[in-house]
Amino acid sequence: FKQKTAYEIYQCDWSSDVCSSDLRMMNVRMLGSVLVVDDSVDIQRLLRLWLTAAGYEVFVAADVDEAMRTLGTQTIEVALCDVHLPSNGEGIELAGWIARQCPRTQVIFATAVDDLDPRVTLRSHVSAYVTKPLVRTDLLAALNQAMRELRLRLAQSTRRRQLPAGADKGVRSEEHTS
Repeated sequence: FKQKTAYEIYQCDWSSDVCSSDLRMMNVRMLGSVLVVDDSVDIQRLLRLWLTAAGYEVFVAADVDEAMRTLGTQTIEVALCDVHLPSNGEGIELAGWIARQCPRTQVIFATAVDDLDPRVTLRSHVSAYVTKPLVRTDLLAALNQAMRELRLRLAQSTRRRQLPAGADKGVRSEEHTS
């Protein structure tokens, strides 16, 4: 029995408002977990549809506080953050917090400003940014790239931990015992 991805199940049904928990109950393999941080309920709903249909487990937060609570209780692989959150903090501040508190979470900025200063993204440890109005194919490409980068980084970290002492510095461990 081959598991189907959410995309295979809901390929043509963009109008359905299925959520990630429904797909988990149907034994559908999720591609990864995404936290959407945006104060617009319409954008939250649209992104939940797009990302769930593409096979991602989706969580939403309307502000920085709610995002921090979700990041504290869920394993999130990518946070898709609006740069400007009017209620209680900016997406840039949240990205910095994520880099310090959740280093295994990639951050993608969603912004209406297409000339975001690259120094801002570097300081905030942001892997990519997409411009609004959002284009589904561009968003999914950025998300897939962020997932690949995360998995590569985790695999490298695992390999480093499995190496004998000194092997990661180009020194073979047998040389230490002679």
